Amino acid sequence: MKVTSKKIAELANVSRGTVDRVLNNRPGVNPQTRERVEEIIKALDYHPNLIGKSLVKINSIETFGFILTPDYNPFVWQITNGIKKAEEELKEFGVHTDIRMLRSLDIDEQDQLIDEMISNKVSGIAMIPLMSEKIVNKVDSLGKKGFPIITFNSQINSKYQLCFVGQDHYKGGVCAANLMGRLIRTTKDIGVIISSKYLDCHINRFQGFQDRLNARYRNLSICMTLENQDRDDLAFSGTLDLIERNKNIGGIYITGGGISGVANAIEYLKRKDIRLICHDYNADTRRYFDSKVLDFAIGQNPEMTGALLLHLLFDYKNKSKIKIPKIIDIPLEIATEDILDTSQSEIYSNYRSTMVNKIYNR
Repeated sequence: MKVTSKKIAELANVSRGTVDRVLNNRPGVNPQTRERVEEIIKALDYHPNLIGKSLVKINSIETFGFILTPDYNPFVWQITNGIKKAEEELKEFGVHTDIRMLRSLDIDEQDQLIDEMISNKVSGIAMIPLMSEKIVNKVDSLGKKGFPIITFNSQINSKYQLCFVGQDHYKGGVCAANLMGRLIRTTKDIGVIISSKYLDCHINRFQGFQDRLNARYRNLSICMTLENQDRDDLAFSGTLDLIERNKNIGGIYITGGGISGVANAIEYLKRKDIRLICHDYNADTRRYFDSKVLDFAIGQNPEMTGALLLHLLFDYKNKSKIKIPKIIDIPLEIATEDILDTSQSEIYSNYRSTMVNKIYNR
């Protein structure tokens, strides 16, 4: 039997309006009644319809834009999968998406894509912003006019963006340093490969990693830092150079895409003694866990994030009572090969339910 708010109201001997107030944590409910309704909700494992049909102002067609970094990084395709899942969930409301990927991490190209989407009359934009005064000014200018822009994964200093969705990347770097410090007990050099100096997430991960090594793991020192633009070929050649130039190399930390390039270089040089830590789970992550090249991956659940972005934009435009926080934190996950046995669809489903309830205080 499908559990509905009507059924909960019948079991609790209250009105559906009372159930709605409890679900949305609104005032006007007797404490004892609230407790009784909450107990029934918990017992029946009820999750409200995330679309919230009764609260929605339906538009005939509504398009939301997404601006992503280049598709060299599997993370981008995982984000896209999540967006598409949410689009399917919202299709009965006439929701469409316009997803664009940068050809390179170029500020002018990103600025132009924003302009194109505004010209195409999208209802809102979610984007991975490049660190640039030009991009900040563009986001602020649109935000002042009431146009919703969500930044995700990488932050910029904008006062007028709708919200930021992503991890505390400094904490992610600290986490990676702690893992590396526990893997390596002798005096060793560590190489770091970052995607780009124009992405705040990678700068913060590097800073957190460096600060924690300096504070707690004095036996480890960063010998070289390289940029790879999330590209496997640049990661491969950079890793070869890094290992050949540093005879005491003991570990490599890669903050973004390019794990295949790094792992292939380690395998090519037969240096599986080098400890390797990366971010994000994907097919490559699984492969290098299985071959014992990769030690840890720090996850951020991109499918859930992609879906959440579209739901947030839709809710903001169509649900007048929804209040969206300025920062929505995506939890850190530390993975070995064992955690990857959980399917992405399971992770997506469980996380999305938890995150939406948390955001809207349900």
